[in-house]
Amino acid sequence: MTHVLWVKKKFYLADSTGRIVGVTIKSLKEGKYLFNSLPPDITSLPQIASDDKNINLAGNLLRGDSSKPMQGVRVNLVNANGDVVATTTTNEFGSFVFTNLPPDQNYSFQVLMPGMDTRLPPNTKIVLTDKNGNTIKTYYVSSDGKFHFQILASDTSTINHMLVDDTQLRFEIKNTLLNDQKKPMANTKINLVDQDGKVIQTTTTDAEGAFTFSNLPPDKTYFVEVDQNDPHLGKMKKLYLADSKHNIIRELNIKNGFKYEILASDEKSMGTIYVYDPWIEALNLKKQVKKDSLFIIENIYYDYQKWDILPAAAHVLDKVVEVMKANPEIIIELDAYTDPRGTPEFNMQLSQKRADAAVDYMVRHGVDKKRVTGKGLGKAHLLNNCGDPGIICTEEQYAVNRRSEFKITRKARK
Repeated sequence: MTHVLWVKKKFYLADSTGRIVGVTIKSLKEGKYLFNSLPPDITSLPQIASDDKNINLAGNLLRGDSSKPMQGVRVNLVNANGDVVATTTTNEFGSFVFTNLPPDQNYSFQVLMPGMDTRLPPNTKIVLTDKNGNTIKTYYVSSDGKFHFQILASDTSTINHMLVDDTQLRFEIKNTLLNDQKKPMANTKINLVDQDGKVIQTTTTDAEGAFTFSNLPPDKTYFVEVDQNDPHLGKMKKLYLADSKHNIIRELNIKNGFKYEILASDEKSMGTIYVYDPWIEALNLKKQVKKDSLFIIENIYYDYQKWDILPAAAHVLDKVVEVMKANPEIIIELDAYTDPRGTPEFNMQLSQKRADAAVDYMVRHGVDKKRVTGKGLGKAHLLNNCGDPGIICTEEQYAVNRRSEFKITRKARK
């Protein structure tokens, strides 16, 4: 015999002993509900949340002692029954995100290397970090080469570190443009237009017809629009949008002005959802037609009065290195700042040592020294009132001013 317990807009299914064995995952018509089984270990059940909002979980996967991003690997989300309920692929920086998850269930994550059959060497070290690069857990690949990790609903500390708000999510469109013969269209201008007809981003396809639009709020309406006056079109009446393997996703025709509206239902087929990261925009700077510079502020943390590169700082700088290697045309100016505590002379010296440490890190990892400069500016240009007389700030408020600013500039195109 089972009993139903109503709590905070959800129904929990209990057996004759009072043990909770299921929770509603959606309501059906005529008072019927669909239940999902919960694990038999009641100690793994969470405290019933104060609200009923689904959650987003995000993180980064880094490999080995060098903590290099595991990019392009598939991550499956598996429920308590062993079913794959969602899948995603890590981006260039090893990041992944799963959205709209019930907060009171246990999740297992399976990591599959490209090719699906590739096994990781036994005892390979895998580091799971939060979206900011702070280590959450360290795992090691089992002897059979398989790798998975589990996030329990009761592990509130881990979940809290991996939580992201809807406002932090972004949508990336990464597709291929094909001509009427379903062959790649290279060097073709494409606009991303909002519902008011305003051009949001402009890019051109590469040699394989590929193009990317990134850093888009996923709750907006967009149109992909090919310039009808582009000489590459000739007398074509039809074009195709395809994925990286040239599987057709959508058809564009001249009657609609080679324009297609992207709906919410297209997000999985036409792109990916990820957590906002300015370095994604920097990585795609080379593909932008109208944009030649970018300004990024990062909180790169150091131990008090030290300038050693910590793991979280290294994670940020690894992104900078990846961006610079992917685009040889860009140069970077790095400005390092301190919080207002200490003398101006001390802070100026400390900030310069931190700037030098960051530049040295990038050069050691393959960046040409001529393409990156670092300057320490001490406690100049504070972002809050922590330097005002009589003001006492928290460590979090002081930390806002301990930042590095990156000015990314693309050399003039010939």
